[in-house]
Amino acid sequence: MINHRYLRAAVLAATSVAAIGLVSGQAQSATVRHSEAGGTVLLNAPLPLILAQATGTGDNYGKEDGEGSESGAGALSGSKAVILSLREASSFCAQMPGDEYVIDCLAYEYWEIQRRLPKYGELADAKKVLQKTSQELKQLAASNRSTKKPQIRATRRGPKPRQTTRNLVPVETSKLPALSQEAARIINNGATLLLRATGDSDRKRIQYQQIARSMQTGAIMLRSL
Repeated sequence: MINHRYLRAAVLAATSVAAIGLVSGQAQSATVRHSEAGGTVLLNAPLPLILAQATGTGDNYGKEDGEGSESGAGALSGSKAVILSLREASSFCAQMPGDEYVIDCLAYEYWEIQRRLPKYGELADAKKVLQKTSQELKQLAASNRSTKKPQIRATRRGPKPRQTTRNLVPVETSKLPALSQEAARIINNGATLLLRATGDSDRKRIQYQQIARSMQTGAIMLRSL
């Protein structure tokens, strides 16, 4: 029988190693502390999270999708940046205080990535696929929202601090196994769409193959829940 927790840890290790291959940085050891609410706070970790219950519905994605020009603030201007962002998304979402938040976390992360991609050029199709995948994951989480667990926002501290700009919606615990499989299917479908969007360009085909593989780390992680 597969040890799902071990598999999930392996996915995190793989994404961390891959990320190190793209950007330099020093790994830090993590200190784990359990909060009174039952969540887990990671201190001094490579991607530390401080999780808090949010107020209000927070049902939007934050900033509106702009023109997506490569010169815009926070724009992703190359496939390596997209690959790294997708791997970081899987690692970030794997550190939620409960598996119930992972699906909507990935929906949020994919939306933020596509928001920074240009509408035109070689990455335009990647933008469309990530947008579609994000919307489907968000709808899946919203349609199966937990009535017992609170919505939360996640804050990452460290060299690149950030906070989610909307609440993350947990799904029903009893439905998690089936929903995780469905979410993984949605992501894999997105990866397939990427591979079909390459046309006759060898350069684009190589870029999109790498982006698709990074996208699938989310699906692998979901299947380990």
